[in-house]
Amino acid sequence: MTKRKPRTRKTDLVQLATAEDRLRLPPRKAPYFIAVRKGLSLGLYVGTTGSVWKWRLEKPRREEILGAPEEEEQRTELPVLSYEEAVSQAKQRAKDYLDRARKEGLGGLLPTSSATIPLQPTVADALRDYLTNLETRQVEAKGTARSRIEKIIREIGRIKLRDLVPKDLNDWMAVLVTTPPQRRAKKGCGPNFAKNFDVNEPINKLRRQCTANRSLGDLKAALNRAYENRWVTSDQGWRGVKAFPDCTGSREQVLDASQQSDFLNGCTPEFRPLAYSTLLTASRYGPMTKWRVKDFHPLDRAIRVGWDKRHQRDRLAPLTNEAIAVFHHICRDRDPEEFMFVKANGLPWGRNHQARPMGESADLMNIDVCFYNLRHTAITMWLLNGVDIATVATAVGTSSQMIEKHYKNPRVTSLAANLQEKVPQVGSFDDEIEEITRGYDAKRLERLQARKQLNFALRDLHPSSYAGKILGGTQAPLPPKPKPTTEELAELLQTTPLFKIGARYGVSGHTVKTWALKADLPVPGRGAWAKLRHEARLEGAEEPGEALERLPKPTPEELAKLLGTMPATDIAKRYGVVGPTVLRWAAEWELPRPGRGAWAKRGGEAYRQEKIAKKRTGLKGELT
Repeated sequence: MTKRKPRTRKTDLVQLATAEDRLRLPPRKAPYFIAVRKGLSLGLYVGTTGSVWKWRLEKPRREEILGAPEEEEQRTELPVLSYEEAVSQAKQRAKDYLDRARKEGLGGLLPTSSATIPLQPTVADALRDYLTNLETRQVEAKGTARSRIEKIIREIGRIKLRDLVPKDLNDWMAVLVTTPPQRRAKKGCGPNFAKNFDVNEPINKLRRQCTANRSLGDLKAALNRAYENRWVTSDQGWRGVKAFPDCTGSREQVLDASQQSDFLNGCTPEFRPLAYSTLLTASRYGPMTKWRVKDFHPLDRAIRVGWDKRHQRDRLAPLTNEAIAVFHHICRDRDPEEFMFVKANGLPWGRNHQARPMGESADLMNIDVCFYNLRHTAITMWLLNGVDIATVATAVGTSSQMIEKHYKNPRVTSLAANLQEKVPQVGSFDDEIEEITRGYDAKRLERLQARKQLNFALRDLHPSSYAGKILGGTQAPLPPKPKPTTEELAELLQTTPLFKIGARYGVSGHTVKTWALKADLPVPGRGAWAKLRHEARLEGAEEPGEALERLPKPTPEELAKLLGTMPATDIAKRYGVVGPTVLRWAAEWELPRPGRGAWAKRGGEAYRQEKIAKKRTGLKGELT
């Protein structure tokens, strides 16, 4: 009996205690968090321009900046904290925040109890309480629900529950339908609405109505919970608000047998096992990324899918003979605790990691599909080949009502077959009708049951065929990225910017800086190479007849004369400065300064007058 390996948490792999550990962390959007105590974490955000300490409270959700680490002392205005000071301040701030919340009874900040019910609860309070309940009682991740709830809070969260009326929600839903969808915006920027989105087109209007219905579902669930907890005495403010009817529609994009072959042949080797398994099991991407080798049960002809949204428990999905053969080669000679699907670097697939390889494969076929279309293709093919709706619903973990609602084309095909058997024929064109339908039947059979012409073998689905020597593979390991020696790096730092050194060795400029700091080598400051290039241009610049000399700062009279004869950038070259410095001199002496683009406009106006003069000269020549 093999001893089970202990499971390692991600937070156990992060070390923040020393400056060397912190400099070793690569930049990323999310901070690196470690647990301080239960429900409280200390994090380090590592960006391309610096790092900051952050603290995060889980319940209620709270995250703030503490200060900067010791290694950022030279280039930050934030308070500089050591690791021990950051831990101490995180504990103190979390304690102060919880004490203030309990004292003031702020709605939505703490779990609901008789002592923390707000005196005048608002929609925002009800939504935050509902989100806390989701995160504590539900098994599934609620990332999308969190983003929708935060958006609702920004839009109508200020309304008090006792003042809420149906007209408020109806007007809010009308605004949602007539507004283009929002995309992710940069931090500190305003809302980023989708460009070239016509809300008057029927398909776009249906999509916006679907979005409004999902938001209304979250809102009504939160308001009903507040009513059950007796935050408000009546639910008439939202009970009569109805969702938009019949705005979901059916899914149309399906890959036929030949398209499935082309798609699998065009996939990257690491993405192919995931795509092939989806076409065989109709599973969702999220649960598939968490499958382990031990979840494959060939003797039971099944695979353990994981948490099921419909049944609220783990479920088993049935496997065909082809699926059993595919999973056999994927899981062959591997540890039962390993992830079933891994990338070329040996790590499991994560959130949205499938988007890029999926897009590349779709671009090769010149079609617009996403990963969910693979699941939709599998379900549609099962229905078209005669599998009943109840069996399909059980196999894919959904309800028969959802299958009937979203997969209308297979149902129409089945209805047409029943009509053909029972409805009498009107005309007497038997030969022509038979000839035409025979051709369409052949095409239909080819679309459904054509053999896939795949350019790979089943053994190529094993990670050893594409990930090098990982998980006991047979191929040689991937060659490590080259790294300069200390002497080579010291020489390069004197002649080449950091990002160019990084491009030479396949890393980022931040990594090169980390190499230099570990080797105790001097690193050029911010903008050092730009200053050197500017000085080099000054030394090499020449005007007709004489070389430019770096003159001392001009007098107000000299600068006023120069501003009327040449642009500020040309003046700056004479005095060894930049253009904004010249404009700053003019502002100090209250001299008239040319506006932005003034000299370009003058050049354009002179060119226009010259062109008009030439045209007039040509006309005079023709008249004479």
